[in-house]
Amino acid sequence: VYFAVYGFAFLGNASYILILGQCMQGMFFQTQLCLPIATAVACVLCIPISVSVRHLSESVVLCFINLFLILAVLAVVMGKMYFVGRPSHVNTFAFAKDLSFWGVFGAASNVVYSYAGHWLYFELMVEMQKPEDFPRVFLINVPLQVCLYLLVACWGYHFAGDKAEGYFLANLPDSDAYRAASTLLFLHVLIAFLVKNVVLVRAVHKILAPSRVDVSLRESGGRRAQAEFATCAVLLLCAYWAVANAIPFFSDFLALVGSLLSGPISFVLPAVFLMGALQREAGSSEGTLELSQHMEGQPDAAMPRMSSFSSQCRDAGRRLTRFDFVACAIITGFILLSMVFGTTNTIRDIGLRIGKYGAPFDCQARVHPEKLAMLELLF
Repeated sequence: VYFAVYGFAFLGNASYILILGQCMQGMFFQTQLCLPIATAVACVLCIPISVSVRHLSESVVLCFINLFLILAVLAVVMGKMYFVGRPSHVNTFAFAKDLSFWGVFGAASNVVYSYAGHWLYFELMVEMQKPEDFPRVFLINVPLQVCLYLLVACWGYHFAGDKAEGYFLANLPDSDAYRAASTLLFLHVLIAFLVKNVVLVRAVHKILAPSRVDVSLRESGGRRAQAEFATCAVLLLCAYWAVANAIPFFSDFLALVGSLLSGPISFVLPAVFLMGALQREAGSSEGTLELSQHMEGQPDAAMPRMSSFSSQCRDAGRRLTRFDFVACAIITGFILLSMVFGTTNTIRDIGLRIGKYGAPFDCQARVHPEKLAMLELLF
């Protein structure tokens, strides 16, 4: 579980490096900047904050600012699409003409990834002065998140239709608006990367030097601890760069991570852990009750044996409502289907994109919209 959760975090950070590189390509779209170079520059720009910030509590203000950055990005992109208008050749359908069973779960993998922030919850709660206030995030962030996703999806599909690109900014023509949106998104992703990267670097540092992971720079041994943390951060950045360029297609990258890891970690494991916790609680409470009755009644008799594992599981199951059972079954079934069919569909899409745009670690320069239209006709 530990490896899966932090492996998922690692791939998420690699996707941030990929989007940072694409943002740089958008900021300098006239230069036809190659993606490996753009992602390398992004990694270099990430080094100062990656090696200096060691605690999530040091980034609270940046996280608040980050919300307004993404709102500004959406305003620029959606405003530009509105003023340009909907092209005459754009078509929209209630159901896509090429909709398939595989495609549904391939697209669903991106949706799963979008709501897979569960792994970070405990890391955030540890840094809070009042962890009991954390559930408020679901009352504030989740409705905002759902509304923004729906608004962007409907807006983008209305104006771009069947020609819509998975990377939202790619739906804009080369213009100052595209450059401005790329710059704002770069700053937004940079901050998001900082927050999640702190957790992962600390995890690696804790494995290598557990006694110094919480040693501050001013304490004895602080310089060594800071040097170790910085080394871990730089090495992880190099690894992010390699993975980002190995799968240089943003929407497919997210879909692959979403289908393989996001669903099991964020939706299946919590249900499994809940059942495990209830089972242990059932066994513990039953054992305590029998021991108490034994000591009160027959102190010289043999100790009572604990109930079997299966009976404990049945007792744990009885503590769940029918709604809980149905919800867990539906979620688990959906996640398993997305793992199988979503992953297969995404791998197929990656193969098609390699034929269209080039192999991993190729230049992968941003394609001009007119040339992109020609490629769509060829493939």
